Amino acid sequence: MSEPNVEEELLALTRLSKKFLQNVDDDDRSAARIIWHIIRLARHAEQRMEFEVHRPMGWTWAGFRIMVNTFALGMVEPNQLASILGVARPTVTSNLDKLERDGLILRQNDPENRRRIRVVLTDKGTRAVEQAIPAQIAVERDLVAGMGSHERSELEHLLHALLETLRQRPLDDGADSSSGLSAPQNGIAVLSEPLR
Repeated sequence: MSEPNVEEELLALTRLSKKFLQNVDDDDRSAARIIWHIIRLARHAEQRMEFEVHRPMGWTWAGFRIMVNTFALGMVEPNQLASILGVARPTVTSNLDKLERDGLILRQNDPENRRRIRVVLTDKGTRAVEQAIPAQIAVERDLVAGMGSHERSELEHLLHALLETLRQRPLDDGADSSSGLSAPQNGIAVLSEPLR
């Protein structure tokens, strides 16, 4: 994994702002910069977790997201996982195939409706999630280490408010039906409460 060059990223953002955002108002320019930073931060955090935590443990970040949601919810259907994670059902299926091959999850027929499949963690999968969570928390702690507790609390509050705003604006499912993607419930899948 190559570390992102923050100075180059900021220079690119400045040039982008001058070239493409010169004819927009300050609110639009600010919105573009906020989203740019959120996207860069999310990609950087995902890369760190993928290569420092999950790949060394034998799975991917995507696989862990499936396992941790199954850990939290218990028995869950693949379409529920796709909705929660905001990904296409085939993406979930592909990851489930790998996790099942590695003995981390099981797919079982629903006893009440045999056409429905339920996903459960195996004992090995449960132990894997329990082992990964402290390592992931360590990376998350490192990612915000330069901020004081007040700054972290304020940022958490602001990001939660942004997610709540997005949740109130459902996606248009018909916008691009060729993509095969389904919109998460309520427009975006978010936790109703911040993690503690």
